[in-house]
Amino acid sequence: MAGVVFSMVVAIGVVSAHAGQVQPIEISRGTLVAVVPYSTGAMVAADSRETISGLYCDQRLKIRTPDGIENLVVAVTGSSRFYDLTALVGKGRVVTQPDLCSFVTAAPHLFDMESVVLDWLRGDGPKSAKDVSLDRLAAHCVERFAIFIAAYPQLAPPPAPNGLMNVILVSYDPKSRETLVRDFRINRSAAGAVFSSDSAVYQYSPSTPSAFRLFGEADKFAQFVWPTFRSQRLRADTRSLLSKQVLTQDVTSLQAEALAVDMIEQGADNPNLNTSEEGVGRPVRLVRIDTTGRPEMLR
Repeated sequence: MAGVVFSMVVAIGVVSAHAGQVQPIEISRGTLVAVVPYSTGAMVAADSRETISGLYCDQRLKIRTPDGIENLVVAVTGSSRFYDLTALVGKGRVVTQPDLCSFVTAAPHLFDMESVVLDWLRGDGPKSAKDVSLDRLAAHCVERFAIFIAAYPQLAPPPAPNGLMNVILVSYDPKSRETLVRDFRINRSAAGAVFSSDSAVYQYSPSTPSAFRLFGEADKFAQFVWPTFRSQRLRADTRSLLSKQVLTQDVTSLQAEALAVDMIEQGADNPNLNTSEEGVGRPVRLVRIDTTGRPEMLR
């Protein structure tokens, strides 16, 4: 693959869905997250589809900004959100997509790993992005998920080869002009124990060869989208970025934005990433982290 040097991160494990039949307790699934560093920051893009029981809602915000910490955004992929749909599912009732989408907007979560991460960051967590301890955060996530599984053993998902969930943190340091991408996975052992694994840190300085990282449905993107990516309808800035090898300091914000959005859109348009059990869908959400300090939602 000529052009921009890139790395693929496969970090999603899914629990099989009961397609077409909404159950009282359901798990949302299916996410694609792209991170593209550039000269003075990083673009983080994600799809907005939430798939539950073969029905989907294209309205979820999957990139979050924790309160009180500058230059940091959070995303969680995998089987990370458990819904209680008891009030929606009546005896013999057929649940439609509008029913489901309207309900889950305000429905309580039995468990939501995204909220667990954000609560820790705004509570007893660090006060700056550089002070985030992956080990401490991972231990907290393991503890909270283990407590949930102990309370609802019937909902315990089986172990997944690439992890049940992937927690991703992206930050930018205006002083050093470095982008930091950190992640870890949450999984269960064959004996049922909850544990974290594959903690990783990826650092991009101005002199680093330009690159991007994908999380979530990255394996399917690599298999079904990337081989023909350049032959699809892409933005001019994406084509210019992929046309030659450059350093991160040479990548413009417009190029990073175009590539991040094009990758999510191409993933959303590919039928192999839009199954009834899980899916990637438009619209694309895009957040910019740069020298201003506060991440900005661009779309």
